[in-house]
Amino acid sequence: MTDGNRCSAEKEERVEIVSRLVIDPLRRMGFRKRKGCTVEEHRQALEKLAIRLAYMSEAGLRALKSQVEMRAEGQARNVWPDPISILHWAWAIEQPPARDSDFVRRIMGSRIGARALEHGGFAAAALLRHLKRTGTVPTEQNRGWDVIFSYAAELREIVEKTERICREDDARLPQRDIAFAREVRAGIDRATRLIKGANDG
Repeated sequence: MTDGNRCSAEKEERVEIVSRLVIDPLRRMGFRKRKGCTVEEHRQALEKLAIRLAYMSEAGLRALKSQVEMRAEGQARNVWPDPISILHWAWAIEQPPARDSDFVRRIMGSRIGARALEHGGFAAAALLRHLKRTGTVPTEQNRGWDVIFSYAAELREIVEKTERICREDDARLPQRDIAFAREVRAGIDRATRLIKGANDG
């Protein structure tokens, strides 16, 4: 077996594990597709989701399955959450390997990055985080923009509150809170450079 074939086989095995530990159990529990999504679109979305989650350990996948089960949508709590949300929950459990920086640079330098920056630095930073963590381009259909703008608002609230308290009395704040605020500001600078650098060039 060549290295390429071995790598492909290992990837397929990891995808099968995702199906066995997350997708298939939820299907057996009666999870249904989202409203407005065709059967084929739903099938493809789950296939892509399994590929995206293939990096996770079995323990992480079991934890994710429980998370999805708890956050199921619909009145009967049996509708699949949107894949973008599931990917973000997965990242919170286990960080994925670094994404291709060419992909991140290309999207940040496109009209997508410009749209995020129009909504402010926090939205730009949230887009950068989204691209690195999910490897997916936000659209209205996959609700990626909803996730990004929601997270940007959350970041703004946390960082501005931290900075306000820090100006008044930084002894009241844990160092991890101060460090997080600084990381976010650095992320804003980084995202803004990626967007403006491409559009100015």
